[in-house]
Amino acid sequence: ASEIPKNLSDRLIVSIQEGGQVYIGGLPIEDAEVEARLGALNERFPGIKLRIRADQGTRFEAIRKVMVHASEAGISDYIYGTVQGE
Repeated sequence: ASEIPKNLSDRLIVSIQEGGQVYIGGLPIEDAEVEARLGALNERFPGIKLRIRADQGTRFEAIRKVMVHASEAGISDYIYGTVQGE
């Protein structure tokens, strides 16, 4: 029931592969460092927005973990969705 923003260009992309590997801005990052990295980005760019993209086969647990990391880092403006295969 949520509305998808029409302009997503102002959001940092956080990607999650099917196996749970997280990428921030296209660079792989260890799970233990996700919250610290997001916190540093939030300090540098207050009000940062995220777009969390996950592979269609990614377990929701991995997506939820990134959402929790974002919240703990002080980021509350994020959206997520799955990347559908062809």
